[in-house]
Amino acid sequence: MPLYLPLADETPEWQRSVDIIHNGLGVSRVVARLLVNRGITDLQQAVSFINPSLEGLHDPFLLPDMEKAVERIRKAIDGGQRIAIYGDYDVDGITAASVLYLFLKGKGADVEVYIPHRYLEGYGMNCQAVEQLHARGIRLIITVDCGITAIDEVELATQLGMDVIVTDHHRCSGQLPRACAVINPSRSDHSYPFCSLAGVGVAAKLIQAMEGIEGLEKYLDLIALGTVADVVPLLDENRILVAKGIERINASPRLGVEALLKVAGLAQGTIDAYRIAFMLAPRLNAAGRMSTAYLGFSLLTTQDEREAASIARQLNEENAKRQQIENNLLKECIDRLIKDGDLSAEWIIVLEGEEEKGWHPGVVGIAASKISEHFYRPCILISLQGDKGVGSARSIEGFNIYNALKQVDDLFIRFGGHEMAAGFSIPREAIPELKRRLLSYVHRSMDESLLIPRNYHDGVLMPQDITLSLVQELRLLEPFGIGNPPPRFLFSNVQVENCWTVGNDGRHLKMSVSTGQRLWDAIGFGLGDKKDYLLVGGKKVDIIAAIEENEWGGVKKIQFNVKSMQAVLNDEDDVEAFLEPFYFKFFDAFLQEIMYNSDCINGKQLSKAEWPTFQQMSCDEAIACFKASKVGNLILASTLEGARWALNLIVEERIPHMAFAYGYFHEMWETGMNGILIAPVLDRVLFRHYRKIFLLEDELPLYPRLYLVEGLRERVHVIKGWNSHGILLKDVLKRLDVERAHFVALYKWLRSRRPGQNIWPGVSRMARQFREATGQDINEFQLRLMLGVFKELGFIRIDGQQTCIKVECIQNPRSRELAESVLYQKYMAWIEGVQSHCEKEE
Repeated sequence: MPLYLPLADETPEWQRSVDIIHNGLGVSRVVARLLVNRGITDLQQAVSFINPSLEGLHDPFLLPDMEKAVERIRKAIDGGQRIAIYGDYDVDGITAASVLYLFLKGKGADVEVYIPHRYLEGYGMNCQAVEQLHARGIRLIITVDCGITAIDEVELATQLGMDVIVTDHHRCSGQLPRACAVINPSRSDHSYPFCSLAGVGVAAKLIQAMEGIEGLEKYLDLIALGTVADVVPLLDENRILVAKGIERINASPRLGVEALLKVAGLAQGTIDAYRIAFMLAPRLNAAGRMSTAYLGFSLLTTQDEREAASIARQLNEENAKRQQIENNLLKECIDRLIKDGDLSAEWIIVLEGEEEKGWHPGVVGIAASKISEHFYRPCILISLQGDKGVGSARSIEGFNIYNALKQVDDLFIRFGGHEMAAGFSIPREAIPELKRRLLSYVHRSMDESLLIPRNYHDGVLMPQDITLSLVQELRLLEPFGIGNPPPRFLFSNVQVENCWTVGNDGRHLKMSVSTGQRLWDAIGFGLGDKKDYLLVGGKKVDIIAAIEENEWGGVKKIQFNVKSMQAVLNDEDDVEAFLEPFYFKFFDAFLQEIMYNSDCINGKQLSKAEWPTFQQMSCDEAIACFKASKVGNLILASTLEGARWALNLIVEERIPHMAFAYGYFHEMWETGMNGILIAPVLDRVLFRHYRKIFLLEDELPLYPRLYLVEGLRERVHVIKGWNSHGILLKDVLKRLDVERAHFVALYKWLRSRRPGQNIWPGVSRMARQFREATGQDINEFQLRLMLGVFKELGFIRIDGQQTCIKVECIQNPRSRELAESVLYQKYMAWIEGVQSHCEKEE
C-alpha cells in the first residue's frame, strides 16, 4: 500500500506559525495550516502569498553580473550591433526567447533568435552554431535557458570577437563560462533570495533590470506559460509571475496564445496552472519534439491573426501525432517489462528501441516519466539511431538520477540534468555496460522503501471544517503546482455506504461516504476496479481527497475528489471486514481458471503424485523472508482460512509495506513488491517478478492449472504448519459444494417473488435474503454459480447494472438438465477432483 505522509510534521513551532497566520491574517485555521505546510511561516510571507503582487519581485541587481549584462545590451542597442538570442527547444526556452526577443525588438535592437534542433544539434550551445552566428554578423549572443555549461562554446565565441551573456537556471558545475556576464540564480557566489526561477523567469529578471516592473507586464502571459511548463516551484517570485500571467491570459491573451486556447478547446477566462501544464504546454512542446521549435516561437511572437491560427492548428496536429507515438511506445515498454522483466530485481528500468520503430527521441522523456510513475522506479528510455542512442531519464522521490548517471558518465558522449530528470547521448555498444553498472549502483545505494509510492496530504480535516465557504477560501491559494500542491486531506476509517461505476468501461467510482455522522458525495477517477470489494463488504477505508464544489440541478454541494484509497487493516476486525467478499471474489477466480481457459485439462485433476515437488518452509521462515526484504515475496491464498492467516501477518507481525488484493494487483507499482493475493487469478499473476512464491499447505488442489505455469518449481515454497486443525479441504468443500436441492430451492424462491421484486443492491444482499427466506446456508460463490447455470440454461435473465443486480425468471422455460450447462460440467469436474484429493489424503 502507498505511504500516506503529511506534508509537514505538526511540531510546537509549526503550531505557533499556524496560530500567528490564523490570528494575523484572519483566515481559517485550515488555510493557515496549508500555508505553513508550504513553508509560509510568518505573517508577512502569508500576506504576500495570498495577495501576489509584482511589487513583491526581488531586486534583479541582486543577481550576479546583472549590471554587466544591462550595460552590454544597452551598448549593443545604441551601437546597432546585431544580437542573437540563443534559446532552447522546450516551452521554457521558447517562451524565454520570445519574451526577450519582443522586448529587445521593442527597444529598437537588431535582434534574431537561434533555437537548436533537438535531434540534429541537441541541447545547449554548440560550436557550429556559434560559427554560423558569427558569419551572420552577430556581435552579442544572449543565451536563455541554457549556456551555464557551455565552456568551450563561449570560449570560441570570444575568440571570434563576439560577447556572450549567459542567462540560465540550470545547475552550475564547478567552472563557469568566461562570458561577459553569467546570470544564474543557482550560482553559489550571490545573495539572491530565490533560487528556483525558470529560464523564462531569469530572462524576465533581465527585462526588469532594464525597464523596471512596468517592462514585464506585457509579457506576463508568456512568462507564466514557461514557468508552469518547466515544473519549478510555484512559490515566491514564480507564484507572482504565474498568478499575474494567468490573469493576463484570462483577460487579454496575445494572438498566439488565444489561437492556442482555441485549438485546445479552452475558453478564455477558465485558464489555470493545470490547464497550462496539461493542455497548452504540450502543444507548444510538440513543436520542438516533432519538428522545429521555431513554430512555437513564431506563434508567440506573430502579429498576424491568420498566421497564429495556422500555426496553432499545426501544433495541435503535431501534438496529436506525438500522443499517438507516445501511447504506442508506452504500450511496448509496459509489455516488455511485464513479459521479459523482473521487477523484484530491476530497481531501475532501462529500455532501448530503434527510432525508426517508434522510439522517437522527442517522446522518450515523456514516456520515461509515465513509466516511472506507473512502476514507481527510476526509468531510462533510449532512442537508437545508427551507432548512437539518445536517452532520457526520470526518477522517483529520494533517488538522485543525476548522481546515478554521474557514476557512469565515462560512457556518455553528452550528459546533463538534475535530481529528478536527466538526458544524455551514448554509443550504442555502451548500453549493456550502462545497464549493468546502473543496476549495481542502484542496489548498493537505494533503500528498498523508496520503491513504495508516497502520497502526501495536508493533515486530517474534521467534519465541522468541511463547508462551502472553506472551498471558496481554498481558492486563495491558487495557482497550484510544484511547491504549492492542491490541498488534499486525510480521512481515516471512512465508511463507504454506497458506490457505483461511471464513465467509459466503468473506470471511475461514484460513492457516498460517511465521516463521523455526516454523509458526503465522492468521486474517485480511475478507481472503478474497487467497486466489487466495496459493495460486498469491507467498506472501511483510508482516503486522501480534495474537497470541491459540485453543482447539479442548480444545487451546490460539497464533493470529495478521492485521489487515493486503501483498505484499513489495523486489527482482526478489519481483516474480517476485508474478507467478507471472499466467496464473491473466489467465484471470479474459479470462473477465470476453470471456465474460461482452454488449457483447463477438461476435468483431469492432478493426483498428489503428479504435483511438482515444491520446497517446504515453516511459518517462521516465511515470515523472516518478508521481514528481510520488501520486494520479491508473494503469498497466494485460496481459502478463507488461508486468507485470514496471511492478512493477519500484516496485523500481528507488523510487516510493513505489503500490498494485498483479490485476484491480481491492479497497480503497476505493486508488481514485484511483497504482497498477498487472495483468490488469485493465475493468468493475471505476474510470477516472473517474484523471487519467492508461497503457497499454503493443503490449498494446492484448489490450483488445478498451477503446474502449467513455467519456471515456478525453483521459486515456489509451501508453508507448512500454518493451519492447525488438519481438515481444511473438507471444510472448504462444504462451502463450495452445490447440490441439486440448492438449485431447486433457489429457483422456487425466485419464482415465488412478485414481479419487480427480484432486484438487490448486490449479490451479498441477495444471498442474505435467500438464507433468511429458505434456511439454505449458501455463500456468494454458490449463489453466483447457480445463477450462472440458470442463465446458461435459459431459466433466467440477469441484468447486472452499475448499482444493482436484477433477476427475471423466464416464463415457461424449456425443461433442461443441469448437466447441459458447460459451467456446471466444469464445476463438477473440478469439485470431484478436490474431493478425490481429500479421499486420498485420508
